[in-house]
Amino acid sequence: LRYYEKSRLASLIPNDSKLNAHVYVSARQAGFIQEGQEVLIRHAAYPYQKFGVTRGSVASVAMTPYAAQELPAHVASTLQQEIADVSSLFYQVAVNLDSQYVSVYGKPRQLQVGMLFEADILQDKRRLYEWVLEPIYSVLGKSG
Repeated sequence: LRYYEKSRLASLIPNDSKLNAHVYVSARQAGFIQEGQEVLIRHAAYPYQKFGVTRGSVASVAMTPYAAQELPAHVASTLQQEIADVSSLFYQVAVNLDSQYVSVYGKPRQLQVGMLFEADILQDKRRLYEWVLEPIYSVLGKSG
């Protein structure tokens, strides 16, 4: 058995515990994230085009950021472009999942600890014409 410094030896997860997701968001994107916002999760193991997305909501946003080198290795490897600038900071966003299962060919499959995913945090809902006309609205002082 080999142990590497700063590596996890074990994770103990009770059988009846509910999983939540941890999303790392760059400081440039974190400013408008709030508790309760809807989140759409696309699991790497289950292509969303075939199996859909898991819905959730923002439970909390960390008050202090992580430096790029403090991110978990599996997260850092997926954010190569974002962390090219070593001074980049990231906030951890905890997400409560609406379901602990993904429907795979009509059968529920339980989500597992450590599964990789991508997430979209929905921040603004507007009609298409409102989005197109937003620059005009802001000039006229009618945004919001």
